Amino acid sequence: MVQLREAIMQTLQQTQDLASFKEQMQHRGYKVHKTERGISFTDRDHAFLTGSKAGYPWKTIEAALAQNLVERQAQEQRLEQERTRQLEIRQKLEHMEEDGPHQVQRRGLGMHM
Repeated sequence: MVQLREAIMQTLQQTQDLASFKEQMQHRGYKVHKTERGISFTDRDHAFLTGSKAGYPWKTIEAALAQNLVERQAQEQRLEQERTRQLEIRQKLEHMEEDGPHQVQRRGLGMHM
Protein backbone atom coordinates (compact mmCIF):
# COMPACT_ATOMS: atom_id res chain seq x y z
CA MET A 1 0.00 0.00 0.00
CA VAL A 2 2.85 2.40 0.86
CA GLN A 3 4.55 1.69 -2.47
CA LEU A 4 1.35 2.46 -4.35
CA ARG A 5 0.88 5.69 -2.42
CA GLU A 6 4.46 6.74 -3.25
CA ALA A 7 4.02 5.82 -6.91
CA ILE A 8 0.81 7.86 -7.15
CA MET A 9 2.39 10.84 -5.40
CA GLN A 10 5.45 10.82 -7.66
CA THR A 11 3.37 10.33 -10.79
CA LEU A 12 1.06 13.20 -9.89
CA GLN A 13 4.11 15.48 -9.70
CA GLN A 14 4.94 14.64 -13.33
CA THR A 15 1.61 14.46 -15.14
CA GLN A 16 -1.24 16.76 -16.18
CA ASP A 17 -3.86 14.36 -17.56
CA LEU A 18 -5.28 10.88 -17.03
CA ALA A 19 -3.60 9.37 -20.11
CA SER A 20 -0.10 10.39 -19.04
CA PHE A 21 -0.92 9.41 -15.43
CA LYS A 22 -1.88 5.90 -16.60
CA GLU A 23 1.24 5.63 -18.74
CA GLN A 24 3.58 6.71 -15.94
CA MET A 25 1.88 4.41 -13.44
CA GLN A 26 2.33 1.51 -15.85
CA HIS A 27 6.06 2.29 -16.00
CA ARG A 28 6.04 2.06 -12.21
CA GLY A 29 4.38 -1.35 -12.33
CA TYR A 30 0.70 -0.48 -11.83
CA LYS A 31 -2.21 -0.81 -14.20
CA VAL A 32 -4.81 1.92 -13.70
CA HIS A 33 -8.54 1.19 -13.86
CA LYS A 34 -10.82 4.23 -14.09
CA THR A 35 -14.54 3.58 -13.71
CA GLU A 36 -17.60 5.68 -13.03
CA ARG A 37 -17.23 4.90 -9.34
CA GLY A 38 -13.56 5.79 -8.97
CA ILE A 39 -10.04 4.63 -9.66
CA SER A 40 -8.20 1.45 -8.78
CA PHE A 41 -4.83 -0.13 -9.43
CA THR A 42 -3.45 -3.59 -10.11
CA ASP A 43 0.21 -4.23 -9.31
CA ARG A 44 2.61 -6.69 -10.95
CA ASP A 45 1.42 -9.46 -8.63
CA HIS A 46 -2.18 -8.78 -9.74
CA ALA A 47 -3.13 -7.41 -6.32
CA PHE A 48 -6.11 -5.07 -6.67
CA LEU A 49 -6.11 -1.83 -4.67
CA THR A 50 -8.55 1.06 -4.75
CA GLY A 51 -7.34 4.62 -4.89
CA SER A 52 -9.33 5.43 -1.75
CA LYS A 53 -7.55 2.76 0.29
CA ALA A 54 -4.22 4.13 -0.88
CA GLY A 55 -5.23 7.62 0.22
CA TYR A 56 -5.84 8.85 -3.32
CA PRO A 57 -9.51 8.64 -4.31
CA TRP A 58 -10.37 9.68 -7.87
CA LYS A 59 -11.50 13.17 -6.84
CA THR A 60 -8.08 13.83 -5.28
CA ILE A 61 -6.22 12.55 -8.34
CA GLU A 62 -8.53 14.46 -10.68
CA ALA A 63 -8.02 17.71 -8.73
CA ALA A 64 -4.23 17.25 -8.69
CA LEU A 65 -4.11 16.62 -12.44
CA ALA A 66 -6.28 19.68 -13.10
CA GLN A 67 -4.06 21.83 -10.87
CA ASN A 68 -0.94 20.54 -12.63
CA LEU A 69 -2.45 21.45 -15.99
CA VAL A 70 -3.31 24.97 -14.83
CA GLU A 71 0.21 25.45 -13.44
CA ARG A 72 1.79 24.14 -16.65
CA GLN A 73 -0.32 26.48 -18.79
CA ALA A 74 0.59 29.44 -16.57
CA GLN A 75 4.27 28.53 -16.81
CA GLU A 76 4.06 28.27 -20.60
CA GLN A 77 2.34 31.65 -20.72
CA ARG A 78 5.09 33.22 -18.57
CA LEU A 79 7.76 31.69 -20.83
CA GLU A 80 6.03 33.00 -23.93
CA GLN A 81 5.78 36.49 -22.39
CA GLU A 82 9.49 36.37 -21.55
CA ARG A 83 10.37 35.26 -25.10
CA THR A 84 8.29 38.13 -26.49
CA ARG A 85 9.97 40.60 -24.14
CA GLN A 86 13.44 39.35 -25.11
CA LEU A 87 12.57 39.62 -28.80
CA GLU A 88 11.37 43.21 -28.33
CA ILE A 89 14.58 44.12 -26.50
CA ARG A 90 16.68 42.51 -29.24
CA GLN A 91 14.74 44.37 -31.93
CA LYS A 92 15.20 47.70 -30.12
CA LEU A 93 18.93 47.08 -29.79
CA GLU A 94 19.23 46.18 -33.47
CA HIS A 95 17.28 49.32 -34.39
CA MET A 96 19.60 51.45 -32.26
CA GLU A 97 22.65 49.91 -33.96
CA GLU A 98 21.16 50.64 -37.38
CA ASP A 99 20.65 54.29 -36.43
CA GLY A 100 24.37 54.78 -35.83
CA PRO A 101 26.01 57.87 -34.29
CA HIS A 102 24.66 60.33 -36.90
CA GLN A 103 21.08 59.53 -35.97
CA VAL A 104 21.79 60.56 -32.39
CA GLN A 105 22.73 64.07 -33.56
CA ARG A 106 19.58 64.38 -35.67
CA ARG A 107 17.41 63.54 -32.68
CA GLY A 108 18.64 66.67 -31.00
CA LEU A 109 20.65 65.19 -28.18
CA GLY A 110 23.33 67.81 -28.71
CA MET A 111 26.02 65.30 -29.53
CA HIS A 112 28.40 66.29 -32.31
CA MET A 113 30.58 63.82 -34.10
